Amino acid sequence: MTPTKSTKDNDAAAEIDSPTDIDSATETTTPMSKSRRGGMGWLVAVLVLAAAGAALWYGYQVVVLKQAQQLHELTRQYSTLEQQFSQLQQDLKSQNDTFKATVDEQIQQSNRGLQRVLNEQADLLESNQMAVRSVQAELAQLDITQQSSWRIFEARALAERAASKLWIEQDIAAAVELLKLADSHLRALSNPAHQAVRQALADDILRLSSLPAQQSESITLTLGSLRNQLQHSHWYQQPTPGVSNSVNEAAASGWQRFKQSFTALMDKLIRVQRRDTPVQPLIADTYFTASKERVLLQLQLAQQAALSGSQQVFEQALATAIEQLTTITEISDNADIEPILEQLMTLQEAKLQPELPAQLPAVALLSRLAEQYAVGQTAEEDL
Repeated sequence: MTPTKSTKDNDAAAEIDSPTDIDSATETTTPMSKSRRGGMGWLVAVLVLAAAGAALWYGYQVVVLKQAQQLHELTRQYSTLEQQFSQLQQDLKSQNDTFKATVDEQIQQSNRGLQRVLNEQADLLESNQMAVRSVQAELAQLDITQQSSWRIFEARALAERAASKLWIEQDIAAAVELLKLADSHLRALSNPAHQAVRQALADDILRLSSLPAQQSESITLTLGSLRNQLQHSHWYQQPTPGVSNSVNEAAASGWQRFKQSFTALMDKLIRVQRRDTPVQPLIADTYFTASKERVLLQLQLAQQAALSGSQQVFEQALATAIEQLTTITEISDNADIEPILEQLMTLQEAKLQPELPAQLPAVALLSRLAEQYAVGQTAEEDL
């Protein structure tokens, strides 16, 4: 078997080795290879198209599925938000209903309270009207003489009360109002015989109204302010220097003004005793301290006198304080004392209480008129 196969191979090789046979063989195999290559190309194209189609189909499925999932998720979120919105609307409606009910209840309570107050005021007004009608009925039952007597006695009582307000309590405003009320009773009678009494009432009212207002409170506050200023002031004695270095400030240079200011400051802080000139004796600081305490004490006494209305004690305390401050200003160069001294001199002339009239002529005239009516009533009763 083997030698036969070898022989066939050798014959084939011998046949192919010739050039003519090679060309013919090449021409025979070329169309076959081309057909094979064309089939392979179509196969590759089909495979590529199939792969592309599969990829597109897969991508389409993935995208569509993802979009479907997203759409489902958005739908679910929308449903959730819609439910929340519905719940919020319900809560808001419930809150509005609750708030409206609360406001309505408060308004009703306010209306009930206002109505109750109005009813109480209406009842009070009705009771007052009933009282006025009762008084008017009682007055209507009186005759003219009894009405006149009642008003005259009432005017006398008001005038006497005005006098006590004026001289005991020193309340000028209350006394004026009481006198005006007494005059209203006489005016209601419209009797020309009462003209002299009404003129006396008008004169007393005008005299009291023209009196100045009480200054006790304002004077007390002013004295308190002055005491505070004195407590924070520093009293000292400035020694007189041996040589005067006064220079015209307008013509002095900046350096000279600086030296003057520095010298003045050193003179306040440091005391220099010169041996070449006569030395002025210095007063001990304890004297200034005691003087300040004495002035403060006198101002406190003046404050108390102003509150109590004691004019004499007030003037004596201020006089003592002014005298002490005047002495201090002569030996000290503290500029803060002089304005305080001027204010104290002004306060010394002030009057704590206005000068009240010694008597009210209207009171005596009303008393005499009331006595006349009383005598007349007694005579009528005897008849």
